[in-house]
Formats: sequence, C-alpha cells, structure tokens
Amino acid sequence: MQKASLVLIFFAVLALTSYSLAETSGTINSTGNSINNTIVVTGLFGYTVNTCTSNATCLGYQCFFDFDLEGLVITTTTGLCNQTTVTNCYHDTNTANSFTLVANGGTLCVNTTTYRTCNSGTWLGLLYCPSGQTCSNPNGPGACAIPASPNDNSGSNSGYWSALGGGAPTPKINITSYPSKIDVLPGNSTNATVTVKNTGNVTLSSIALSISGVNNAWYAITPLSLSILSPGNSNFFVIKFVIPNDTETKSYALTLSVTTNYTYGTASASIALNILPKPEMYAAINKTYENYTALLDIAERNLSLLENRSNADDVAGVRSIINDARTKINTAGSLIQSNDYFNAKLLLDDAKNLIDAANRQLAQVRPAAGTTNPLGDNTLLYIVAGVVAIIVVAVAYLFWPSRGERLSKQRGERLFKKK
Repeated sequence: MQKASLVLIFFAVLALTSYSLAETSGTINSTGNSINNTIVVTGLFGYTVNTCTSNATCLGYQCFFDFDLEGLVITTTTGLCNQTTVTNCYHDTNTANSFTLVANGGTLCVNTTTYRTCNSGTWLGLLYCPSGQTCSNPNGPGACAIPASPNDNSGSNSGYWSALGGGAPTPKINITSYPSKIDVLPGNSTNATVTVKNTGNVTLSSIALSISGVNNAWYAITPLSLSILSPGNSNFFVIKFVIPNDTETKSYALTLSVTTNYTYGTASASIALNILPKPEMYAAINKTYENYTALLDIAERNLSLLENRSNADDVAGVRSIINDARTKINTAGSLIQSNDYFNAKLLLDDAKNLIDAANRQLAQVRPAAGTTNPLGDNTLLYIVAGVVAIIVVAVAYLFWPSRGERLSKQRGERLFKKK
C-alpha cells in the first residue's frame, strides 16, 4: 500500500511538471507555480520567464530583444520569451509591465527623424526619414510623413507636436562662414570651407551642400553629407576647386545651397569664383585695351556725324551707350596701371559688348527729312571694316610668337640645314 502511494505521487509530480514546461497551442491559465525557474502567468501566451539572455534560457521558446539599452525589463541584452511563431517586435516603454508591440514589417519612430523596422521579431538598423519628412509618433509606432506646416500646432498634428514637448518644431540651418570670393589661376587648385549651424529647435539629418553656376567637374565637396546635426551645433564642408589650365579669365557667380531632411530647413549663399589671368596674358590684355579704345573712337566719330543730320529718336540712346563704354575702358586703363588685370579684363569685355550695341544702332540710323546720311549708304560697311581691321591686328598680336620663340625657331632651322 505504501509503495502504491509513492508511485501515485511520482506520476502526479511528473504530470504537473510536463504541463508547466510544455509549449502549448492555447493560453496557460495556471498561476502561482514555480517549477525549475519557470513562472507561469495567467493569460500571457508562452511567457515562461521574466527575462532572458538567449533562446536557450526560454526553455524552447524564443528570446525577443529591444533595440536600445533603456527600459525596465527588455533591452539589447535582456529580452522577453514568447513562442517561436511570434513575428512581433518588442519595445520597453519604461513603464512597469508595459511594452510596445510592432507587427512584422511595421515601423517604430525612435525620434522625430529616425525609425526602425520590425523583421520577424528582430529590429533592423536605424533609418532616417526622407528629406522634408518627420516620424509621426516619437518613441512609438509610426511612419515618416510630411508635416502640414513647420508651425502647425493644431488639428491633426496636435498630438504629434505635443509628443515633441508641446511646441511645433522649427527646423532651421544657416551658413555661418564662407568666403565671399575665391581667386584662382587656371591650372591651379584651392580649398574653401563652408560652415553650417543648426539654429532651429529640432535635430536635422541628411545635411548636404550643393553648388550651381559652374562646371561640376571643377570641384569636389567633402563630406558628401552630414548624417546628423543637433540644435545649436555646427559642422563644415570643404570644397576643393581644380581649374583646368585653359580656362578663360572670368568671374563665375556661384550659389551655395544647403538642404536637410526638412524641405523648409534650407539655406543659401553666393560666392564669386574669379579665374585670374596668367601673367603671360598681361600683354594681350594691354593690347585689347588699345584695340577697344580705337574701336570706340570709330563709333564715337560716326555718332558725331549723325547726331545733327538724323532722326533724334534714332541716336538718343547711342550717346549714352558710348559714354558708358568710355567710362569702362578708362577705368580698365587705370586698373591695368595698378596691375589689376583681372578686373580690367572684365571691364574690357563689358565695354566691347556696349560698343557692339552702339554700332548696331548706328547702322540702323535714318537721315532726317531733307538730308542725306553723312556716311552715305555704306554706314555698316565703314563700321564693319573698322572692326575687322582691329580684330585682325589683335589676333595677329596674340598669336605672334615672342622674340625668344622666334630666335629659338631660327636656331633650329639653321641646325637642320647644317645636318
């Protein structure tokens, strides 16, 4: 009889142990049992222990981890056990026995600009919202979207802005330091630093600098983008300009543009990129000054002949154009005297355009009633002949070899004949 009682007790204990440890397809409703470190909680499906560090500690179940180190129960090193068929991801909300569950494929906003995706019970890496979008529910299930307005704190967005601390975010970035102009010789390179600062009240991401107004093969920007910039903080980009050797003397008006993950969190600034003339071009610029002065003299003489014998309306604007051209040429001459060949070259280019405009108008002048054109019917031919003569001289001068080059060529020819 005593042996029979012991056998019955053995099978009762075995049955109770099997019930507590088995993976079931229903809800475990037994409470208060603690067998082999297994705590069974009423109504919680497959919950076998409070925390776990690996699947092995879940007694056949799976250990689900959080993505951060914060929380009362689950973190990146401790998790919750649940059955292996579960595909949800867990996030500890720092409230006792309160967890956020995100379904497989769903997203959870980490803050206003970043989020994570659930992949079959595992959190994937941190991702940034696209430019101009924010994550709709910081520290909770949500997705990236474009806010109705940067200052909208009402209506459908009120809960979102409240989650940020009660006020609407003001994304703002400024370009706080940059060179207003950059001077560089053809064939040379130079660096420019552009500093940006987050002057708003929200963290910015995907900060990028771009340049317009010049060949994009002439520069490189480092880094390609700044991943994140907190309010009040600054960072910088470095632009390296590499100018081709045959680049024309010219001033390029560049526009710097800074963009962020907010469509309205942008900034811009202007820079003058000045391609300076090489010293060997100084003589050519001097000759250009002389040529354009002579060209303007021709236009001015023609205007003087026409002013008293032509329709006033036809010559009214020509005198103003010629005076403007004369001012630019005279200023260019002063700059040449001070060795500022770059600005002299720019003024000469402007003067040439004005002279061309004056000549075009002179060619269309009509004689006043009862008079004849003092230039005859060949007004345009006089002008063109003068222009062609000057251009021929200028081109011949620019391509005429220097005395050293001519002597070198002559020596070479003599050596060739001797051989």
